[in-house]
Amino acid sequence: MDNKIYRQNVACIIVDEAYPKKNNIFVGQRIDMKNVWQFPQGGIDEGETPREALIRELNEEVGLESGDIEIVAACPMWFQYNFPNFKWGNYIGQQQKYFLVKTDRKNINIGTKDAEFSSHEFLELSDGLSKVSSLKKLIYDKAVNYFTKNNYL
Repeated sequence: MDNKIYRQNVACIIVDEAYPKKNNIFVGQRIDMKNVWQFPQGGIDEGETPREALIRELNEEVGLESGDIEIVAACPMWFQYNFPNFKWGNYIGQQQKYFLVKTDRKNINIGTKDAEFSSHEFLELSDGLSKVSSLKKLIYDKAVNYFTKNNYL
């Protein structure tokens, strides 16, 4: 993977307190894009590890502290997607490291200082995947397939 053209990023599938009996996943509707639903995600800052970026992004986007979550698994592969018809700085897309994280629904707070979501839902896995943005659908399917194949979902 070429780090010069793909922005390094972490993404997170959040499951609620019913896990592992039920696979209810968090999806959030973006504030800045109409009808776009996605998982929490964000860039990895210089000097940060993917786990450190995960904790920071979860705090910024959904108000979770490290003590509010259990990291169930991390996908060892990185998945890439391209931005459609635009670049972000020098980047043509993102390469993402996926984590599966468990928390109680009551811990979620999308009204953070750096809010990115206007609303959110916890949905059964297939319903959540059907709601997400088409831009990210393929990459989300890859991450879910990894976690499913390895008996995490």
